Amino acid sequence: MSTGALVTLIIISVAVAVVAAFLITVVYQLARIMGNLKTVLGVVGGVVEKTEALEPVISDIRADLAGGEAAIGSAVDRLKARTGYEEGAADHDRDREPAGIGTSSDVDPQSSGFRNY
Repeated sequence: MSTGALVTLIIISVAVAVVAAFLITVVYQLARIMGNLKTVLGVVGGVVEKTEALEPVISDIRADLAGGEAAIGSAVDRLKARTGYEEGAADHDRDREPAGIGTSSDVDPQSSGFRNY
């Protein structure tokens, strides 16, 4: 065997050893990551099991909220009908003036006394 062939075999052997060491390191890291993922998956599974009992409670809350939303919606509709509210009208703020401070009131708006009656 010639010297060139021997050097080539040694270089190839060293390259294979380096690649093998790299692959062994990758396998070790992947095994460590897999262990961590199993731990996390176990914890997530426990959380899922514990929260399954909440589904009936959440369904009841959703039903109650839907009923409350319908009641508020009908109250808003009745209030709009009673006050003559029109969608898109320019004067929406006419009923937002505080009582006793308007232009037709005889109460002095500069007075320092606060009255809530």
